[in-house]
Amino acid sequence: MESVSSPLQGGLGYLLIAEILIVTGLTWTLIGLLLKKIRYPQIQSDEVGVENNEKFLQLMKRVEELETEKQMLQAQFSANGESEKLQKTISFLENKLLSYEIVQEEISVLGELKAENENLRNELKALRGSSLPENVEQAIDQKFTEFSKESP
Repeated sequence: MESVSSPLQGGLGYLLIAEILIVTGLTWTLIGLLLKKIRYPQIQSDEVGVENNEKFLQLMKRVEELETEKQMLQAQFSANGESEKLQKTISFLENKLLSYEIVQEEISVLGELKAENENLRNELKALRGSSLPENVEQAIDQKFTEFSKESP
């Protein structure tokens, strides 16, 4: 038959002693907290009287004043129609911005057309320098002037 002390030898014995000490310490801590709670019951919020504190009452009064002032300003702002005016101004400016963007795109297209026009003029001058009959040159000049009159 084995000895009762055999499991308590070595590292397991120290581990068992540590566990016993921890459980005992937690038990005494719990008992101490319970005794403290029994001796000193919690103070109720009515007993403290936070609602009756002068600073608290002043702060609550100031909060109420600020809330009424906020409501008055909101009512005044909407009554003056300033919000509608601002909304109209914003939509007008957005439309203006959109039209400016369109104009900017058109200007860039016109710049490209201008460069293409210069290239065509140079080609035309090169063609005039070659041997073309006069009636062909006159027809080209006529088409060129018609084209330039039609485009803005």
